[in-house]
Amino acid sequence: MFRFDPDLKVYLHRDAIDFRVGLNGLAIVVEQALGMDPFAQAVYVFRRPCKTLATRMDTGFSPVPLVA
Repeated sequence: MFRFDPDLKVYLHRDAIDFRVGLNGLAIVVEQALGMDPFAQAVYVFRRPCKTLATRMDTGFSPVPLVA
């Protein structure tokens, strides 16, 4: 579970992602597609056609599925 502080930023990667890339692959997407630091204090939201996933990499937590 995330604690959403007022200063916490949330970024959405709109294109669908193949989640089999794992956390390292998602970190590369954050760096290359979003041009951001994957270990910054932020939440990155990724999606695929049938599932949405949020991850906060700076804390070492596993990705959290979001329920629509």
